[in-house]
Amino acid sequence: MFCQPDDSPWNPDHVTKRFRKLCNTAGVPSVKLHEGGRHTGRSLMGDVGVAEDVSMREVGHSDRATHSRYNHPLVTAHQQAAEDVENLVFEGGEQR
Repeated sequence: MFCQPDDSPWNPDHVTKRFRKLCNTAGVPSVKLHEGGRHTGRSLMGDVGVAEDVSMREVGHSDRATHSRYNHPLVTAHQQAAEDVENLVFEGGEQR
């Protein structure tokens, strides 16, 4: 929700048009605010380990399959996952 100085909400179309104009001025691609916010929020919550039921409520998903499609982990999350698996393998076999 984007609020005006008097705390009333901006019309969503106004926000979208303003956002596109700012992107054009900055020379960066414009993303749909709904997708950008929901995908980014979901992904960041996943990266920091927020419980799935909590992140589902935060982004408004009631279906786990839908929720899982919105996750785009950071490269660092992939790296951490690889290191965690490596540690697990070494702990189960030889000692380092």
